[in-house]
Amino acid sequence: MISLNKNICEIHEISNAELTTRISILQSKERSVVLKFLIHLGEFDKRGRYLKAGYSSSIDYCIRKLNLCWSSIKTKRNHEFISGQISGHLS
Repeated sequence: MISLNKNICEIHEISNAELTTRISILQSKERSVVLKFLIHLGEFDKRGRYLKAGYSSSIDYCIRKLNLCWSSIKTKRNHEFISGQISGHLS
């Protein structure tokens, strides 16, 4: 497996094949991280932690605290049903 830990400054030195492979690997890691984020955010919302942190909603928390844009939040919220089902299967 190709290491993703190579110095980013050396990216211009990698082969086209390695560059393509890295993009695929990073994309799959991104999906995993987004899923974990959604599961945690769902639990954060369920517990009302945004209120204790001084925000009116979890969306308000995402925008003001996490600096997410509204379109990003809408995209993530569209996947909440899926993450909720997965989360339920993980418990």
